[in-house]
Parts: sequence; structure tokens; C-alpha cells
Amino acid sequence: MFKRIFGSAPQPPSSYPSSKPAYKDLKASIGKDDFYAKMAEADPANAGKWKEMVQVQKQFKDAEPSYSQPEARTYSESNRETLHRAATKLLKDQGPDRVYDDFIRLHPAVFKENGACSLPLRSQVSILSNTKPTMVNGENAKHLLTGMKNDAQYLDLVQAAAQKTRESRQKEGKPVTLSGYTIRKQE
Repeated sequence: MFKRIFGSAPQPPSSYPSSKPAYKDLKASIGKDDFYAKMAEADPANAGKWKEMVQVQKQFKDAEPSYSQPEARTYSESNRETLHRAATKLLKDQGPDRVYDDFIRLHPAVFKENGACSLPLRSQVSILSNTKPTMVNGENAKHLLTGMKNDAQYLDLVQAAAQKTRESRQKEGKPVTLSGYTIRKQE
């Protein structure tokens, strides 16, 4: 009927939420092991990179019980959830194809927002030792450097994602990170 009256049926917007997997399914995977596998489905142009992130996430998650200081584990868990939330928002706002590069660029802001610089040096080294070398070379290195030089570009997105992570963790009775940006302002 709509088509007869107006000449065409309404088209769903081309934004991500109508894509497979559904946006709500991806959002429900925040903090879970299948998150990057779902990102690979949602962003097929970068599927190989997202699939590599599945292994990177597993490596960090498997290492968390070995951290001698609880702040390191809180930081690592919070980074994962913050990165998931930020990637989901990027995908929703800009659709697939550009998300992966922006996802890598926003890592320095996520690290700082979750208080990386306030962690004891031993914790920082423990976490860094679990970083897969391929994640910090080549194209990723270029994007990380760009993100370090211009973290302000992602600051609002990252701080909103980190705040949602903090709220979610508090509801679960888990410890939360403090913003490295806030700590710096107070010094």
C-alpha cells in the first residue's frame, strides 16, 4: 500500500544497525570472547584483522590471572571492554571499512583513559610483555603513532566508552580504573 501511494517502499537506513550481525548482538558481546569474531562478520573488508584480534584478546585475557597486582588486571579487563564499546560505537556511526584503522588509532587514548601511566612499572611491563609484536609494527605502528600524536580526536568517544565500562563493572562489584586524563589534570 505504501508503495502504491508514494511510489516506493521505505528503505532501511544504510547504517550498521541493519547489518548482520545485528547491532544489539554485537553490543551484547561487549567484554566477551566472541566480540572480535562478530566484528569480523560486521566488517568483512577487515575480517582478517578482526580475527587476529580474537587471538590478541585471548592472549591478554589468559595472562590476566598472572598479574601480581590487581590494578593490572583491572586495567587489562577495562581496556578490553572499553575497546569493545568504542569499536561498536565507531561501527554504528561510520559503518564498516574504516573502523579497524580508527580502532587501532584510539588505543593510546584508551590506555591513557584507563590509567596506564599510573600503574606501577612492574604492571606496565607485565602487560606490555603480552603484546603480540605484529600488533605494534607495520600499518598498526603507523596508526598507533597517529593516535598518540592526536588522542584528542578520539577522546570523547573513549571517555564515554570508559565511563560505561566503569558503570558496568561497578554494578558487577568489580574494581574500576581511574582516568589518566583526570589524574594528569590534578597533578
